[in-house]
Amino acid sequence: MTRDSIRWVEKLSALERENALLQSRLETCKTSFALLQAEVMGYQHLDEQACKQARDRLLEITAIAANTLLTAENFDDAINSVLAMIGEGLETDRVTVIEIFKPLSALLSQWQVLYEWTSPGTPAQMSNPDWIRGTFEGIEDLYDQFFEGQPVHRSTDIMTEPFQSVQAQLGVKELYAIPISVNGHLWGIVGVDDCRVTKQRSKAELSTLKITSDCIGSAIERQRNQQLLLQTEQQRVAELAQANEVLQARDRLLEATAIAANTLLSAPNFDDAVNTVLRLIGEALDTDRVKVLECMDSALLYPSYFAISHEWVREGVIPQLSHPSSSQISSDGAESFLHQLFQSDGFGGVLKEWPEVFWEAFEAVQAKAIYCVPIRLEGQIWGFLIFDDCRDVKQRDMSELSVLKIAANCIGSAIQQQRTQQALIKAEQAKQSAILEERNRMAGELHDTLAQSFTGISLQLEAAKPLLGESSPTLSSILNHLKDLADAGLEAARQSVWALYPATTDYADLAQLLYESLEVMSRNTATRIEVNVHGSPYALPIFVSMNLLRIGQEAITNALKHGQAQTITIDLTYEDDSQTGQGILLTICDDGCGFMPPIDPKAGNGGFGLVSMSERCNRIGAQLSITSALGEGTQVSIQAFLS
Repeated sequence: MTRDSIRWVEKLSALERENALLQSRLETCKTSFALLQAEVMGYQHLDEQACKQARDRLLEITAIAANTLLTAENFDDAINSVLAMIGEGLETDRVTVIEIFKPLSALLSQWQVLYEWTSPGTPAQMSNPDWIRGTFEGIEDLYDQFFEGQPVHRSTDIMTEPFQSVQAQLGVKELYAIPISVNGHLWGIVGVDDCRVTKQRSKAELSTLKITSDCIGSAIERQRNQQLLLQTEQQRVAELAQANEVLQARDRLLEATAIAANTLLSAPNFDDAVNTVLRLIGEALDTDRVKVLECMDSALLYPSYFAISHEWVREGVIPQLSHPSSSQISSDGAESFLHQLFQSDGFGGVLKEWPEVFWEAFEAVQAKAIYCVPIRLEGQIWGFLIFDDCRDVKQRDMSELSVLKIAANCIGSAIQQQRTQQALIKAEQAKQSAILEERNRMAGELHDTLAQSFTGISLQLEAAKPLLGESSPTLSSILNHLKDLADAGLEAARQSVWALYPATTDYADLAQLLYESLEVMSRNTATRIEVNVHGSPYALPIFVSMNLLRIGQEAITNALKHGQAQTITIDLTYEDDSQTGQGILLTICDDGCGFMPPIDPKAGNGGFGLVSMSERCNRIGAQLSITSALGEGTQVSIQAFLS
């Protein structure tokens, strides 16, 4: 064997040994790989097990969170409790609920932290106002991911400014953000911050957190909707209460208006009636002063001033009617305001809302707010019903002013009717005075001329008879006849004179005349009669006594004929006061069957007797009041003021 062959054999043997060694190593590697692969498979199994446990833990938290959000009494406590469960379940350091919104005036969407949980020692993001709110400037890509419904995972070292600096101040090393969807739209995010130790969150965990996040967002939105509904309902209840209060105020005014109208029609003393009506209005409005202002100097387009005719004031409030500088209010310089006021249904407000020309008069009586309602008679402005708030300013609704128009017009009509009636009474009194004066003059003329002539003729005939002697019986007979005619003419003249003079004594004792009338009509019946006189009697004007007698006789007739009364009482009261003057009050009461008196005795639906009684009252300026009801008898009152 050659040397070369031996060398090749040796090389071959060496290669075979090396190959065997490599084979051995390969087997060892295979074994190691198998062991390593088995180890890796074991680790993978453990990771899957851990992920499954973490996911199950989050699912359990989600179920508890949903139940907590639905059942907890305090909503904020419920949210904080859910965040604590998430934070502790994930072993993280901060969990936040962040709302995303876009103001109308902003280009970029903004975010704001609403709720937060932190682990012990972790700085609270909500403790610093600069950390609570921000924009997506520099992190627009995060917003895009949120908008697409994708969770975000970022380390602090790869974040952009200024977001990175803020997160660094908060101690964030790793953050996760899970978008919240409400009704299919991006509402906000749930943020999870690792500040001590970073942890890898699996997709399964993030997917489970997405369910919890959506529950939180939906709960917050539902809570807001409930609060909005509650606020809306509370506002609606408040509006209904306010509307109800307005209706109640209107009802009070309507009731006061109805009572006012009845008071003005039935009260015996007109001025007292108007003052009573003003008090009713003042109390219904809870105001301090109510007054009637009459337009004066009506020859002009607009009145040059206003005068207070009647007034009611609350106790402790300054009366304007007697105020030296405010009882008359000048309107000089307020023509444009008056033009608008005369076209409206009312006006009112605090003092400064009125023209400056009125300020001094209102300030003098401490009026803080003044409201007025026009009084119209036959379509024309007669004056104004005005009420003042002197203590507290109250807001008056126009509906209140509209209701008061009825009361205002009633008051104006009553005042004007009273003045017309007083004018008629004065005219009637002047007429009666003129008639009496003319009758006196005629009686005097008759007495001084015709009666004296007849007396002279009679005396002359008596004087002529002795001169004629007994020579001519025929002539004597003629003279006697002429004397008889003269005596007859004289007697007729005297009767004419006395006929022109009403006998004062005929109506002097009104109580006796009423008693006699009652006694004559009730004679031979079981009716009990009574006549009472109160006060000190004094002579009444003839036409007053005569009309009172006729009214009383009509009332007595009605009580006996229609009322079938068993008892009739007549009270005659003589009033004599140094301030109010003299007056007479006649009252006829019976216990008959009663009736329903007409609202207006002059309307004719109560019978001619009532019309006659009303007309006679008007003639003497008396107030007629009839009170009756079926089965309750009747009372007729007539009050006349003599001065």
